[in-house]
Amino acid sequence: MTIFALRSYTNPAMKILLLNPPRSPENNILRFAPENAKPFIHRKLIGPPLGLLTIAAAVKDFEVTVFDLKGEYDLVPETPPLNIFVLRLLEKYNPDIVGVTVITSEFDYALEIFQVTKQFNPSILTVAGGLHATLCPHDFAGTKADVVIPGQCPHIFREVVVAREKGIKIETVAGIYLNGKGGLEKTNGNSRPWDAANADYLMPNRRHLDRWISTYKVGNSPFPSTYVFTSLGCPYKCTFCSIWTQFKGKYYQRSVESLIAEVKSMDEYPVVRFADANSIVDHEFMKLLFDRIMEEGIKKTFVMDIRADVAAKHPEIIEKLALGGLKVVICGFESFRDEELKRYHK
Repeated sequence: MTIFALRSYTNPAMKILLLNPPRSPENNILRFAPENAKPFIHRKLIGPPLGLLTIAAAVKDFEVTVFDLKGEYDLVPETPPLNIFVLRLLEKYNPDIVGVTVITSEFDYALEIFQVTKQFNPSILTVAGGLHATLCPHDFAGTKADVVIPGQCPHIFREVVVAREKGIKIETVAGIYLNGKGGLEKTNGNSRPWDAANADYLMPNRRHLDRWISTYKVGNSPFPSTYVFTSLGCPYKCTFCSIWTQFKGKYYQRSVESLIAEVKSMDEYPVVRFADANSIVDHEFMKLLFDRIMEEGIKKTFVMDIRADVAAKHPEIIEKLALGGLKVVICGFESFRDEELKRYHK
């Protein structure tokens, strides 16, 4: 039973602005790639910010706005510099809380957003989440981020929002970091367990992103794509990867029916990119999922990451998934030397 079945909070003055930062201007994969490979390399990160949509679902009974700055700069190239544009957003929405999802390449942009926010109104609560907040929370020490929330945190973010609404000290929320005079300090206690893949799964509302849907296209496809996760974490522990460390080596599989319900709700997205670290871990699960996709008559193009050894050893799975709409598979080749792969625990 999810905590979001509890009574809703309807303070009309409580406004939340969730921002997806612009993408980094640096793309060294593209920069250093051989010329014959460059046409096949994405020039930008593609797809709606799934994490922010999940956070928005956790606080949907408040006045929440999701704004994709990546999509905005793609949609309107003449959009002004970040500091000016963020100031305009703050003036328009006048939020009580500003939340930013942060990956490492966009860390500086996140700090700039927090800086502009505090200059606009020091009383706005600024919250950092996402991958960088999970793996490197102390990088936010001394910045204008008031709160840093690591990990799968929709429920914790909601607790922060409710505390703010009720005038309760944010220090009472367990499992977060707070910036103070003594630096970044973690609050006492542990947040309750959170089953993001099953019991506590939150269906994202993609209508938040209708404005930018035309920018969510992969390669030369004329159709927009969206992310869907079938699992979280990874059972493997490759030394070069951060995903398994985020989930402490655990692996969480969503249910087939939950996935079918979500995919059927996305008519505006003909292309679905599975956002898993490795989509085919449980072979029988994936076969069952695509059986249900075909039974339901779902016609979409699917893209997923697959380990090279799975593709090589189980071509029958690839064939089956192809019948259900799988068109693109992405494999990582970290080395062609067995001894290096063993050293990577691959």
